Amino acid sequence: MIKKLLLLLFISSCSPQSEGEKFIDILENRYANLEVNKKEKLVVLDKIKKFVDDGKFKEENILEIKKLLSEMKDYHLVMDSTLSSTDEEVERDDRCITSKIESASTYIIKVHSLWCETEEFSSIDRFSKEFKEHAIKAKSYSNIKIDLRGNGGGGDQETRYLLKRLIKSKSFLYQYQYTNATRPVYKRGFGKWTKKKTDYISPLESAEDYLGHKNLIALVDKDTFSSAEVVASVLKFSKSAILLGERTKGGAGDPITEPFFDGRYELSFATCVVWQEDGSLYEQHGVTPNSSVITK
Repeated sequence: MIKKLLLLLFISSCSPQSEGEKFIDILENRYANLEVNKKEKLVVLDKIKKFVDDGKFKEENILEIKKLLSEMKDYHLVMDSTLSSTDEEVERDDRCITSKIESASTYIIKVHSLWCETEEFSSIDRFSKEFKEHAIKAKSYSNIKIDLRGNGGGGDQETRYLLKRLIKSKSFLYQYQYTNATRPVYKRGFGKWTKKKTDYISPLESAEDYLGHKNLIALVDKDTFSSAEVVASVLKFSKSAILLGERTKGGAGDPITEPFFDGRYELSFATCVVWQEDGSLYEQHGVTPNSSVITK
């Protein structure tokens, strides 16, 4: 009898998850930002569990699924279609970095995105090539504005590349803590969290495109998001630049995606919690500028 029970338990534990079960498992065990405003999010999670238990987790109910996820108030927690791209994405892909003269003493470098991949170039190759081109143009000006408004973030390599050319001294980059639901393989039963870690970053003053010796101003707004917020925060707390504009959107966490509905949709979710130098979270807090002025 005991052997039969053990066999049944073994078979049950090895049986594949349904789409709904996988969805709940991610939110309960792999989604790091569940810990941010956890009490409120657990209320939403109970609603999602009921939705799944009622057999409603189906592609035909995708709008309801998206609405439930939006109640978590996490901009990285989204279910998106993989079948089409928007005009906005195409436009963004056509612009990585641009620049212009503002006055006799001031030059503006507009960083549209920190993800600049094309068919011809990897993201970091294109980003570094374009930043170098515009930074060299800016070097003859005493004041340089780094415009991060509307920048939705991108890659960690691009973030580090940019900061190394803007900071004045070794600086706090971020503090972070991953769930054990992280790359490359998710393993159940190994504890919820890895050890909390802190990264620092140093300037690359020998680089041809280094601008840290200039008077820097960074411009941000409510649409500055994700890794662009990391750039803003580091520039602010390291006193490498004056931060002007609006409080940023508020989101970080090295998001990854999991496919649903035969790959026609994918769920994006944060795998770590990230803190700024002053101990505040990026998630739902954002970065507060030195001065909340309306920047033109």
